[in-house]
Amino acid sequence: MEPESDELLGPVESPFPSETYRYNFSHTMQINAFNVRGDPFHLYPHTPFEPWLPSEAKFLGSNYGFRPVGRGAGGDGKEFGGNSPREQFTIVMLTYDREVVLIQALHRFKGLPFLNKVIVVWNVENPPSSDLRWPEIGVPVEVVKTGKNSLNNRFLPFDVIETEAILSIDDDAHLRHDEIVFGFRVWREERTRIVGFPGRFHAWDVKHQSWNYKSNYSCELSMVLTGAAFFHKYYFWSSKHKPKRFNALPLESHHTLL
Repeated sequence: MEPESDELLGPVESPFPSETYRYNFSHTMQINAFNVRGDPFHLYPHTPFEPWLPSEAKFLGSNYGFRPVGRGAGGDGKEFGGNSPREQFTIVMLTYDREVVLIQALHRFKGLPFLNKVIVVWNVENPPSSDLRWPEIGVPVEVVKTGKNSLNNRFLPFDVIETEAILSIDDDAHLRHDEIVFGFRVWREERTRIVGFPGRFHAWDVKHQSWNYKSNYSCELSMVLTGAAFFHKYYFWSSKHKPKRFNALPLESHHTLL
């Protein structure tokens, strides 16, 4: 079966940031603030825990990005209106010393619906080659140079990330546009979760007193790797400011677990 065209997958629009500080000064937010764990910040620009809008609000605010079927005319398609404003996602791509692979990966994002920008985390001590030409893909491509080579650099809350949704993806990961958009839509329904593609299964082996770890394709999955996964930017802030003993662990297989 042929994949859907980008025209059917969603709109290809000019980049726009996610809304910020929508609930920070509301009465309910002040009440909830007493029950959250302590950290250096209490007024996050946005979190994955913000409440859904009332059912009718999505139609009153249709001109702000809600997309009910038939624009909600006559009440038709109300259940498909969606109770979250329009939004985009940012791709964060970690790369190390393979410019040809990187450029090929960037070309694959051209015309991708809902894409805000691509952040290339340059995990190499040396700067990019002087003859490197960044491709035009319809959205900005920004390069962030890190201080040291670390797999954890993909989890830094860079200021240039202006969307709530982040797609962390390796430069050698190959995903079709319809697969990426499907993952984005699933994540929007479960904003507190990590939604991705490379799944793994692990379980404790009582007999041998050790962990079993499988990468075979099966119905049993217990984790999602960050080589191609959506999650909320809030967890970047949380990861940076939590105790060091909980830092992400880089594995020998060059994957990373949160």
